[in-house]
Amino acid sequence: MSKKEKTILYTICAVIVCAVVAVCVTQNTTGSREKEMKKLLANNWYRQWSESVSFTLYDDGTVTIPGSYGQGKWALVNDDVLKISDFYGETMTLKIDDLDDQWLVVYEMENGQQSEEKITFWNTAEGAQTLRAKF
Repeated sequence: MSKKEKTILYTICAVIVCAVVAVCVTQNTTGSREKEMKKLLANNWYRQWSESVSFTLYDDGTVTIPGSYGQGKWALVNDDVLKISDFYGETMTLKIDDLDDQWLVVYEMENGQQSEEKITFWNTAEGAQTLRAKF
């Protein structure tokens, strides 16, 4: 094998190794972001100005909706869409705009269209009584 062929072979190997490393890093980052979001979502959620729980998301993927029969399911899709289904399978789709350890800000989705109005949920009844401001 000539020196030129060896150089080409080493270059190809280096590119393949870099590609594999990039895929692994991306996969790991995406997985940890999803885990963190799911951890933040598993909570009681109170709609802005409400003193009663709107829904409770559990870390096992189930949801309780007050006034609704049984437990439903919830899922995080593409890191920015929250799907909540009641016991009977009726689904509410919410596009996540902002999420932290205190609030969840979403847009309702219907027939693939995003509403214009943001809805803010808080993880405490006290928080739901305050105005949301982030600096």
